[in-house]
Amino acid sequence: CKIVPFLENASHHCSVLTLLAIGFERYYAICHPLRQPVSSRISSASIMIPAVWVLSCVVSAPFAILSNIKVSRYYDDTLVDTCRTDMSSNISRSYIVFISVGFLALPLLLLTVLYSAIIRTLRSSTTTALDN
Repeated sequence: CKIVPFLENASHHCSVLTLLAIGFERYYAICHPLRQPVSSRISSASIMIPAVWVLSCVVSAPFAILSNIKVSRYYDDTLVDTCRTDMSSNISRSYIVFISVGFLALPLLLLTVLYSAIIRTLRSSTTTALDN
């Protein structure tokens, strides 16, 4: 019961962080192409991938602590074991707010800003190329 919520959330967080890493990489490649040489991009990827997984696992660790098996009644009054995440304390609620902001709202805002800058750069370079 404890491993499933942990793995679900770790993979979700890893996906979000990977999308952010790709967004930043595209931003630097398109908006600032001369800022980093190619060799450093390859080495940064070899650092970024494990860092994304480690951070995802660390942030998801509380789900392994907060999840427990609870006995629940099914609709026909049969008892079933269900895996529940305890959200009764203020700390667990604060953690959920942190996860919601840090892995939903903030990445959405960052990706919107990054891709808006990319679109602006591509449009201005297309206009410049057509003028020449």
